[in-house]
Amino acid sequence: MAISLTGVAILLLALLYGAAAATQPGYSCDCSSRNNCMCPSNEAPGGMELKDVPQFILWTHDDGITPLTERSFREVADERQNPNGCPVRTTMFTTAQATDCELAYGMWKDGYEIATHTADHTSLPDGTPLNETVDAILGAKRFLSQECGIPASDIRGFRNPYLVTNPLVRQVLFENGFLYDSTLLEATNSESLSTSMEDRTWPYTMDYGIAQNCAWFADTQACDKSERWPGLWEVPLWVLQVLGLEFTMDPGYYGGRGVYEPLKEAFDAAYAGNRAPVPIYIHTTWVEKQPERLEELKRFADYTLDKGDVFWVTMSQLIEWMRNPVPASQLSKAMCARPAAAAAPPAMPADGANVTLTLNGATATQVADQSDRLVAAVAQLLGAESDDTFVAATSGGPGASKAAGAQRRLLAQAGSPLQVTVVAAGADPLALYWHASAANTQAALDGELSVMGLQTEGKPVVVPFKGGVALSVASAPAPAPVPVPKPAAVPLPRAAPAATPAAASGTAAAAGGADDATTSTPTAASDLPPSSSSSSTPAAPTASSTPAPATMEAVDTSGSGGLSTGVIVGIAVGAVAMALLLAAIAAFLLTSRPRRSHSAKMSAASSIVDETPQGSPTKGSPIKGSPIKGSPTKQDTPRQLNIIVTSA
Repeated sequence: MAISLTGVAILLLALLYGAAAATQPGYSCDCSSRNNCMCPSNEAPGGMELKDVPQFILWTHDDGITPLTERSFREVADERQNPNGCPVRTTMFTTAQATDCELAYGMWKDGYEIATHTADHTSLPDGTPLNETVDAILGAKRFLSQECGIPASDIRGFRNPYLVTNPLVRQVLFENGFLYDSTLLEATNSESLSTSMEDRTWPYTMDYGIAQNCAWFADTQACDKSERWPGLWEVPLWVLQVLGLEFTMDPGYYGGRGVYEPLKEAFDAAYAGNRAPVPIYIHTTWVEKQPERLEELKRFADYTLDKGDVFWVTMSQLIEWMRNPVPASQLSKAMCARPAAAAAPPAMPADGANVTLTLNGATATQVADQSDRLVAAVAQLLGAESDDTFVAATSGGPGASKAAGAQRRLLAQAGSPLQVTVVAAGADPLALYWHASAANTQAALDGELSVMGLQTEGKPVVVPFKGGVALSVASAPAPAPVPVPKPAAVPLPRAAPAATPAAASGTAAAAGGADDATTSTPTAASDLPPSSSSSSTPAAPTASSTPAPATMEAVDTSGSGGLSTGVIVGIAVGAVAMALLLAAIAAFLLTSRPRRSHSAKMSAASSIVDETPQGSPTKGSPIKGSPIKGSPTKQDTPRQLNIIVTSA
């Protein structure tokens, strides 16, 4: 019976162990088809034996860099080396407040990692407005970059003050290209991923959300099941649970066990276990209140480095190793260098085409994370080789704000589309262009992008270039129109002589005379004189056989529709009578006009001749540009007036 109870107890413990190690309900992760993606795991990446896994130690500092801060860290780190010859280095989560820029820059220059901790140590609980969150996070980055001279591209990590965080914080980090966050608490008794100090989770990316149990720390840390931050790493804030004590920060600050003992206990458990990184997270006050703690830390550092496979690294260096894991024996001095930013794109080809995609709701991080698949999709669109295609530039989108002008730019770009330009080399740029213009290839591109979670706004813009110069591309040739029969042309017959009675009675004369062929209407062939019906000029078709062209008006030449001879004679007689009447009136007026005197004739004949050039404005009339409307144009010289007197 005792055996049965023991077996049941073991089974229950196993079930509890499995439940504690499991991810949160609804969480699943598959990074097999993604770059820069790491699922949470209690096993070291790389699939190597535990004895080959390097044991990493993460020593970090929170708050401003002061003279005491810099001196304390250098005293431990600068005097020691890792087994591969690289110096011991740390990560400094730095506020703008209380930071000495000269010291911060000097530490960065010597290989220490400078990360951010908000501008003025602001708490960011759930419900903090976006503008305040942006100011707090990017304000520190702007200060460290613009005031201290540290490249913004090297400021890639963040930790919340007081370890108070919410989803909006991770959104701002994600949209502004941060590499990692190190805020989310991870304890062995929090029903999360870690089960003991020997079996803790490694860092992971938040492509599929938050894998840890945020609810355990719900009073300070808020998470949402809908969170998805591809490529943004979470380096957990592991809680040291040793010797019956728990330390989130500043190990040994209570409990009466000092610093060395708790750290050694935690290290030995990790080194004998799954070798997840050992955390040492401190503030300057940790040293300030008890300077002897620094001596205990030195003792601990020497203990670990004597193992030969223990490395004190920055968080960026740890992530770099996780991306490309190698055994401890193969870690070379290449690790000493500061992890490089994204490699520069290849040189622009002389001939080819570039494709600009406008992506709605996407970020530069998403594009970088799936750049290989994006390049392959665009190469397929162009009918080009993937090896000759690359992402040349990204612009816009919510991730374009970087550090300077953080609040204004991020808010202005919220929801704005991201533009990505992909370049492909090709000997025949126009062939690439026409291949991309086909409807089926564009539909295929949309399908590929949809699988990647990307959505285009409008069609891709394709620009072919030759010798580095953009080519002008004519519109695609339109399909040939369906031929429509046109009415046969109607030849214009020669005009009939004016003396011919048939022409006068059967044809309406043109307004402009016999030479105005566009408005005249030909007569029937029978109305033409015999000389006009020669074989060289075909007869005009009759109205019943061929319709007249639409541009010509048909004139009724039949007797019922034209003017009769009587009407024409009547009009002529009326016109003559009117002319005689007007002539009589004019004669009467001339005979009744009074005679003027010689002096009146002289006055009427006098005139003033203005020798102003022809075409100039009338004197006294307004001229465009004159200051007063209606004023005469100002003359540089007086006008010459000639008085001409003529005699009657």
